[in-house]
Amino acid sequence: MSHYQRLPIPKRMRWGSSKEEFVRPVQWAVLLFNGAVYNEQILGLTSGNSSRGHRFHSQGEVIITSPDSYAEQLYQANVIVDFAKRRDIIRAGAIELAASINGQAVIDDELLDEVSALNEWPVPLMGRFDEHFLAVPAQALISSMKEHQKYFHVVDQNNQLMSAFITVANIQSKDPAQVIDGNERVIRPRLADAAFFYNNDKKTRLDSRRESLKQVVFQAKLGSVYAKTERVAALAEIIAPTLVLRLLQPAAPPNLANQILLLIWLANLMICKASWVAITPIMMVKTKTSLRLCLSNTCLALLAIQYQRRLPERLWH
Repeated sequence: MSHYQRLPIPKRMRWGSSKEEFVRPVQWAVLLFNGAVYNEQILGLTSGNSSRGHRFHSQGEVIITSPDSYAEQLYQANVIVDFAKRRDIIRAGAIELAASINGQAVIDDELLDEVSALNEWPVPLMGRFDEHFLAVPAQALISSMKEHQKYFHVVDQNNQLMSAFITVANIQSKDPAQVIDGNERVIRPRLADAAFFYNNDKKTRLDSRRESLKQVVFQAKLGSVYAKTERVAALAEIIAPTLVLRLLQPAAPPNLANQILLLIWLANLMICKASWVAITPIMMVKTKTSLRLCLSNTCLALLAIQYQRRLPERLWH
């Protein structure tokens, strides 16, 4: 096995009629050592000292004279070899663009790494989308921008989503407005899809979906997801009295408020016994202790909803 085949590449691909596999199709290979050029067979190619620059900003071959000059020579051909530098350029550009509209760019490290790997001459640009899409829950819009288009979203000083996004072009365009317009036209139908599914989902109450849970197997020996929600509800009723007494005591620990706020979304949905909620809180639980903790937190949130008006006011601030 060749050394490059031992590289930790989780998903390899083939190209053309070759049986070679690598993370992406290989078009050329440079192999230099101690001032000498080595012509070896690598991934079906013969290595040498010839590389290439940016697809649009550079023309012809770049003859690499030494390993030390490699990065600078490619930079002159509009390719930034250093991954960390590309990452810094994208981060700084996104922050600056967001600040220009009094916003903050939300830069996810995984997305930043992915975008840095996709661009060899990164140019951050900011686009806009129609404000009426902000009526859709922010997470749905963010998912469309992040997962499908690799955009960074922008929030205001109150951490509310703004109708702007930051994309990264792999070209220094003479007319950036055209690049921005293209990205805006692409994201518009994505967000329209998110709005459609959100509005369509609102037409059906979560509790009306409960019967369909009987057809979803939770675990072969434990029955359906419907049966699971019944068990969780029954446990909540048993644990409820103890938790209520604890919450209503004047000296209730302040951290209970944090638990309530963190789990408030779970409580609302568990009351409706929604299929996708019942699975979330405890499907990854592996020990009895953690199971009890999950159930306890779930019940606490349920009770927080049910007894909200009777709880000490300080727990809700």
